[in-house]
Amino acid sequence: MSKKLIACVLAIVTLLFAFAGCKQTEEEPTDTEAIREEQTGEEYYLDTLPLADSAYKDVKICTIDSNIVLEEMPDDADSVDQKKYQRDEKLAADYGIVVSYSEIVNGQDADEAREMLQMALLNTDNVDMFIQQPDNLMQLAINGVAANLHTVNSLSLENEWWCQSLNDNLTINNALYITAGPVAEWYYGAVLAMAYNKRMANDLGIGDLYTTVTSGNWTLEEMQKICTDNVIQNAEGQDCAIAFSSGVGPYGLFASAGGRFATIEEGQIVVDLASDENVQILEKILAAFDPAKTIYGNITVSSESFTGGDSLFYFTTVGYMENFLPSSPIDYGIIPCPKYDTQQEEYISCSWPSSSFAVAIPSYVGGDRLEWVGLFLEAYCFLGYELIKPEKYDALVKYQVAQDATSSELLDIIFDNMYFDINLVSNLGGSRTFIGTTITQGMGGYVGRYAGIVGLIQADINKFASLTGAQE
Repeated sequence: MSKKLIACVLAIVTLLFAFAGCKQTEEEPTDTEAIREEQTGEEYYLDTLPLADSAYKDVKICTIDSNIVLEEMPDDADSVDQKKYQRDEKLAADYGIVVSYSEIVNGQDADEAREMLQMALLNTDNVDMFIQQPDNLMQLAINGVAANLHTVNSLSLENEWWCQSLNDNLTINNALYITAGPVAEWYYGAVLAMAYNKRMANDLGIGDLYTTVTSGNWTLEEMQKICTDNVIQNAEGQDCAIAFSSGVGPYGLFASAGGRFATIEEGQIVVDLASDENVQILEKILAAFDPAKTIYGNITVSSESFTGGDSLFYFTTVGYMENFLPSSPIDYGIIPCPKYDTQQEEYISCSWPSSSFAVAIPSYVGGDRLEWVGLFLEAYCFLGYELIKPEKYDALVKYQVAQDATSSELLDIIFDNMYFDINLVSNLGGSRTFIGTTITQGMGGYVGRYAGIVGLIQADINKFASLTGAQE
């Protein structure tokens, strides 16, 4: 690439950051479909679907409050809510589809939330789909009350707006019960990553962590060295190199270092978290995230530790970064979680399965109605990709949550390598939680403690086996 071209690209990026926070005036929407068709010669995707030909014209979605689109959009609605409203209005105006919503309220903990979701599904036979947390929806699948999406011919799950990592890793014997994509804005926040205090890193002489990341050298060993070689204390004299949102997927570090909560081998789920390889990964994580130098706490405690300038690193989801970082006085950078070592080819970003961005169709929806719901879901996700992604991810996350061009580029790497597996979203026998607890509390008695849940893991695997037709 020539120096002139590089300078031009950098100038454009600089302008994007300069104007990202500015309020834009509302303009009348243009006929983007017609413009695109004229430029490319390709028919607009939704017009290739028989949406207007179906006898069905209504769909009811059960989801959390923040995913519900109001019948009338308030004047002070934020830009993402406006895009959700525009999506539903387009479906109504162009294809005669009326979308209605009912609310499910999350409980105080995961077990209560799943119970409420189960009751809503079993007692509300006119709901066509659920948009909720992947781990909660997966419990419905285990209990046999979610439709196999691979049997829905009108749903094109190979399209780019669907999460291929989830679809690939959650398919067992050609059975897939949940999927994910921009059906909800939270899809663009539910990935685990890290932020670091750039001024503190500079003052400590650590150097440019961006270069460490982009050179492929951002590893657990490198992080351990940084935290060991430097004394980082808060105002009370407490060591606090890392602010750790312990309620937000500590097990994500295990996936980022190449750990697998489960694998699918010959159509069967295999969980072996006590293997030598997995134990080594956990030991290396604990060496880097030394409990003596880590502030564990809920999202408020960990966020205030970082935004108050008391810690060098911050581990949480991109969504919580959006909530706490842009308004803070900290000059921060966003980076992926560290790799196991330099031999690991890619940075891996674990998805947080407790955010409401996945979708399932109840098993009582069948026949022509099931095909119609699948067709609608395809259109709904496509419009999320077309309308919500540019507003939520391209504008807000990449140019407001990210505060410099390198963080923006690294966010693409973080999201492009989003990771799911069957146990990440199923928590078989509580084994995903077990990994998270080990990371925050230590390895003491690991093998014996793990042996205590092996029976529970196998019992949950057996439920899947009967569901998918695999041999137990």
